[in-house]
Amino acid sequence: KEGIAFLKAKGKDAFIAEVQQASGRFHVKPGSTLYLFVYDPKGICLAFGMNPAAAGTNRWNLKDPDGKFIVQDIIHAGQKKGGGWIEYKWPNPTTGKVEEKTSFCMAEGDVTMGCGIYK
Repeated sequence: KEGIAFLKAKGKDAFIAEVQQASGRFHVKPGSTLYLFVYDPKGICLAFGMNPAAAGTNRWNLKDPDGKFIVQDIIHAGQKKGGGWIEYKWPNPTTGKVEEKTSFCMAEGDVTMGCGIYK
């Protein structure tokens, strides 16, 4: 919800820059696992607070180790009224291991974002 508020207050470009920037409010910090990820409706990564190099890539068909289409699930859950939760497996930035994760996703206009926790 903080990401949505920032997006509304500062605009899309400023929001994406904030997520991408290592010192940004929504970028992963040392010892933390919290960060935002941001997509357009077609699965193009607009910003990724754990891996800025992912920005600009089409991740529509990205699957977790169990074959779940993660980005498709993010976009579908985020577009539900009030947002929604998804579950998948993803690398934990503090352990480096692929772990179970649950993320809450929300959309605002043509931007869908999410943030998750590892189980």
